[in-house]
Amino acid sequence: MKWVAAIALSVLGAASCAIFPAVGKLDERRLAIEWATSLYSLEPFAYHPTEEGRPLYVRSKDTPEAGLVVVPSKDRRVRGLDAASGRVVWEVETRGPNGARPVDLGPHGAAGEVMVASLDGRVYRLNQRNGREVWASQHPGTAGITASPTIAGRSGDPAARVFVTSLDDRLTALSFATGAKLWQVDRPQEQELTVTGQAGAAVAKDMVITGFSGGDLIAFAQEDGVTVWTADLAGTDKQFVDVDTTPQVVEVSEGHVVIAGSFSRGLFGVGLDDGVILWKQAGTGFQTPAVLDGIAYAPRTDGQLWAVEAESGRVRWVTKFDTGWAGTPVASRKYVLVPIGEALSLVDRGSGHEVVRWSDGRGVRATPELAYGSVYVIGNSGVAYGLGVF
Repeated sequence: MKWVAAIALSVLGAASCAIFPAVGKLDERRLAIEWATSLYSLEPFAYHPTEEGRPLYVRSKDTPEAGLVVVPSKDRRVRGLDAASGRVVWEVETRGPNGARPVDLGPHGAAGEVMVASLDGRVYRLNQRNGREVWASQHPGTAGITASPTIAGRSGDPAARVFVTSLDDRLTALSFATGAKLWQVDRPQEQELTVTGQAGAAVAKDMVITGFSGGDLIAFAQEDGVTVWTADLAGTDKQFVDVDTTPQVVEVSEGHVVIAGSFSRGLFGVGLDDGVILWKQAGTGFQTPAVLDGIAYAPRTDGQLWAVEAESGRVRWVTKFDTGWAGTPVASRKYVLVPIGEALSLVDRGSGHEVVRWSDGRGVRATPELAYGSVYVIGNSGVAYGLGVF
């Protein structure tokens, strides 16, 4: 276990700039390793290994008593780990690397099942007890999937659908019951230069919303894929305008705001009902934010984390990490937990003050999972950890 102190971390507010001291020994008590499970061995002489698999915590009658941590990883496997001990309960192999966070199907009427999307271009519906495959979809696209599938409807409803995006600028609707393809839409890449990435999908009302490399955020009808509205986030720009963030639908005082980012243009708030742009924060490299209590905690690829009010777009604080990169975080009552490449950072939600960093020596790029006071994360070392947060 290695604790890494924060060095010369600056937090930039609207009218202030502060330098914080190095994290002290007392702050080490805020994180403690509960268990560690090696998933795979790194290749010999690995110089800068990365792992972006995002775990999911589930608990049902089919899981161990403390719950199950479903762990996707780049070694083409998905594992179910006992949340209390890290013991491998089951393991299944896919045809490609895995990184997207699995989906708990319990809220959709299929208790005891999860859904996993893979870079092999398929979606897998699995049993929580033993990992047994219920169904696997056919190729939804000619490219892989890096974003989680999104579900609309419940088990037993013939209209229930699974929406999945793929790296070829495609949105596909699958049958929740069988995995069969129902419809798909394609958006050819027309911009001069794009950034390789992928927005996931969000469902709201009778729409499914996602972004494309041309800079458009589009809402489609869930039933047949007909376009409901289009928000042009690219403007007159022609390069790196990709909408690679998964849209976040946030309830505000007068309806709902959809938060999404264009890589070169910034972070936007868009009206759910009509696609009208309500606000914009200019900036480069915004990634998918975590949203809690009306605040979007939006990371940027240059190592910044922004706290932005969903309703107004007002910036509460900005923290800049000295590692030069920040990935999608998760938010708890007290903290925002941010993978920053070289470590996992705990940031105070109210102030943006970095509290402590944790790493096992190889760093963290994967978004963690937070459940019942524990954090589950895969390090770049290929080791899955259960951490206690205090």
